[in-house]
Amino acid sequence: PFLLHGATDKAQQLARELMPIFAVMWGVGFGVYYPCIQATYTMIIPAGSEAELMGLYYFCTKVLSWAPPLLFVVFNNWTGEQKAGLWVLAAFFLLGIIPYCMLDLEKARDMVAHTLQSRAKSPRSSAGLAEEGSVNKTTYSQETAQVENRLTSNSLNSATSLALQEGL
Repeated sequence: PFLLHGATDKAQQLARELMPIFAVMWGVGFGVYYPCIQATYTMIIPAGSEAELMGLYYFCTKVLSWAPPLLFVVFNNWTGEQKAGLWVLAAFFLLGIIPYCMLDLEKARDMVAHTLQSRAKSPRSSAGLAEEGSVNKTTYSQETAQVENRLTSNSLNSATSLALQEGL
């Protein structure tokens, strides 16, 4: 904000020349920020709770995603200056940094380390296609066909039982 509203014309000209560089740095920063936050979050999730906790993560990000733009518009319209809206956005960043700085990542990783062995299992074992310790020489297309057959038979059984219940 200071560079855009500098005291002199020279400062404003410099701000206009540096704005594309700042925009590229901002874009690269956010391009790295979101994957790093998600990777950090996934490192501290105990095995077996991935679906629930990632669902909570996405729920919170989507539920709260409307608040910063809304408050930016409210403060921009209220004061007539974009500076007030930018300070509101800065406040959201600060609110997000506070819990992150309080996080002891090493301790969190140590707390879930014993659960990660079960996360490293083959996806085939969770689908019931391979027994523990056995050698399964099926191909990927055979495994896919087996999973599709199981899903189809389960959905047909569910549809048939639903139709029978409605018919009776």
